Amino acid sequence: MGFIDEIFNTKARVSTTIENCLEKLAEELGCQPTELFIMIMPNRNEFTDEPNAENFKNWVYKLENGKPKLIREIGLEEILDG
Repeated sequence: MGFIDEIFNTKARVSTTIENCLEKLAEELGCQPTELFIMIMPNRNEFTDEPNAENFKNWVYKLENGKPKLIREIGLEEILDG
């Protein structure tokens, strides 16, 4: 597999992982996956390579009347389990 093919394959895997997570969350919340989004925000001023360090926080939002409403924090493990 070439470098370009790998990039597109990685992009497809990441997209599928996020879509699966949003579908699972939507089922739990009784809404459509298209009403949800995940915001990724830095947790520190500088990133670290320390084991188990959380460089990011992930938040689930739901659009209600066109405005984002914070639902809850979501861990990377939960996103990956989507």
